[in-house]
Amino acid sequence: MKIAIAISSLLMICLLCCGGKTPKPASDTVSPAAVRSAVTEQDAGTPQDAAADLIDYLLSKVDRARGFVYELGMSALVTGETEELEGVGVCQLVFLGTGSEDQFVKEIHYAISHDGVIYEYDPIFDVWNCVFFP
Repeated sequence: MKIAIAISSLLMICLLCCGGKTPKPASDTVSPAAVRSAVTEQDAGTPQDAAADLIDYLLSKVDRARGFVYELGMSALVTGETEELEGVGVCQLVFLGTGSEDQFVKEIHYAISHDGVIYEYDPIFDVWNCVFFP
């Protein structure tokens, strides 16, 4: 729980310092090893590195997410929360939304599996839809 709070606080500070926008990824390719380590939280470096790897991976692979961040001004947040998807296993959650220094509204939920598969949550049908398969 302390790690999730630390990641959340530091990432929100970073996002707010960047004018509420997530910095563009350095490249369009985040290594599968970086995603695996970020999702499993093993050898991911600092919690901030793991969060940045997950956000970079999401934005480099899902056009819709990239559009929400770069065109509509949403921010990305990694809190350390996970979701266990049936037949997939434990996935790290990445949230897109809007917020201020005091609060963050989680509007779109993504789950990234240890294999790099990305799912987007559909709250109307209560299902996780695959949006990227490596």
